[in-house]
Amino acid sequence: MSKKTIYICGPISYNPQEAFDNFLWAEIGLKREGYNVINPFTLVEGLDLHPTKDYEKIMRICVSEMVSKAEEVCTLINWFESPGAKREVSIAREMKIPVKHITKYLKLTINDATINSSGKSS
Repeated sequence: MSKKTIYICGPISYNPQEAFDNFLWAEIGLKREGYNVINPFTLVEGLDLHPTKDYEKIMRICVSEMVSKAEEVCTLINWFESPGAKREVSIAREMKIPVKHITKYLKLTINDATINSSGKSS
């Protein structure tokens, strides 16, 4: 039996490449634990969208997927520094979707929160 479907929520706009690595790390870890994962990066992958110019369109895509499919929301480190992540958490809570920090799903230390571009823990 599969575990719950988890939506990953965290800061993206400040540094998209670092964010991509962090979201990938979380996705890999959650999948290893048996969860189904919704990664916002994969939701907009292949669409010709600019992170700044198309920000609201991207948010609508991600929030729609989150509220329609996620059973829980997993926040990453420093999620509260992101206006978009704060919006997602607020909407999730309004929709009664449980919100939990990554440390509730994976046993890790703060040093585990980054990976290199190959997807391996550093």
